[in-house]
Amino acid sequence: MKIPAYIERIIERLEEAGHEAYIVGGSLRDIILGREPSDFDVTTSALPEETLSLFSDMKTIPTGLHHGTVTVLSSGEPVEITTFRTDGEYLDSRHPESVSFTRNIEEDLARRDFTMNAIAYNEKRGFVDPFGGAEDIKKGLIRAVGDAEVRFSEDALRIMRGLRFSAQLGFSIEECTKKALVTKNGGLSNISRERIGVEMRKLITSKSPREPLEFIIESGISRHILGDYIPSHKLLSLIEELAADTVLRFSCLLWECDSEAARMILNGLRYSNALRGDILSVLSSKTEKTPENDVELRRFIIKFGENAEAAADVREAVCGVSFLSREAIQKMRATDFCEKISDLKICGNDLISIGISGKDIGNTLSALFEEVTLEPAHNNKEYLIEYARMLKNK
Repeated sequence: MKIPAYIERIIERLEEAGHEAYIVGGSLRDIILGREPSDFDVTTSALPEETLSLFSDMKTIPTGLHHGTVTVLSSGEPVEITTFRTDGEYLDSRHPESVSFTRNIEEDLARRDFTMNAIAYNEKRGFVDPFGGAEDIKKGLIRAVGDAEVRFSEDALRIMRGLRFSAQLGFSIEECTKKALVTKNGGLSNISRERIGVEMRKLITSKSPREPLEFIIESGISRHILGDYIPSHKLLSLIEELAADTVLRFSCLLWECDSEAARMILNGLRYSNALRGDILSVLSSKTEKTPENDVELRRFIIKFGENAEAAADVREAVCGVSFLSREAIQKMRATDFCEKISDLKICGNDLISIGISGKDIGNTLSALFEEVTLEPAHNNKEYLIEYARMLKNK
């Protein structure tokens, strides 16, 4: 197994000091799947203060000492090193009331969410895989560690994580785990809306979101995400046809939702003003007349701005006919037509110089913008000055 040198150095230093140390988590899953891991986490028998002392010659960040985590910058790369631990009782469906450090790697793995994430690796000792995670990865199966209902009662966000992993990896969810997703989904009401929103974005922009989304709707988990809104199977089946983009796929998901309900759903997931605005803009295109000529196409692009292509993509996917294509919009944009008033080859000072003042400046600029929307070739200063004079004299 190819491990980056900076990770090997961290493990060697811990081991030379008499501690056990392993690579753990998603990086091992990726390696077993034949993928390039994006990052590596290390778990160790060393206590947090021992880790800080061992790496005192490097930049260290006490990321979460209470939970045993120290971040070490090794060759400029941040590496989280976490002490083996067991978790105390969970009272809020999210966080353990206490954690206890242990010297036993298998006790640490036993507290984790899914078998595919409960694997550790050390070059000398090989894999530590007490729950058959490697075999589940090979089978394409998501299985809770131990009792699934207990796992989801401890931390209800694991419900969303399991569904998100299913969408990202294209894995099936093992039957007992799937049943527990349903019976324990009430715990999601205790999870922060931001965390649910983050998981939902990752899920919907994954490689295979359709089946997890269908399960979310059919199981009733959707009430924690979409409230009372239930998208049709048609919409769910179309999502994978769209590019893996949050605006595109969320717009498709909410296409049958009225604008105020869509706004409430997006607000509830605590998405940024910019993201909410983009999705609501695309949704507002539902009632827009389909452009039938260049002037109407320019008006469409002006109205929807940066969201014009997204609106075209979703309309085409949902309606099943190319009423308005991304290609047509991009071709029109390439003509360098005037998309905003600021693109006019004239400004307020030019109008002042010919005797236009006050609110007439804004009104005149709007009239000039309409003129070049009708005929883009008229967007030259000489023509616009003369046109403005004509408007002033009227």
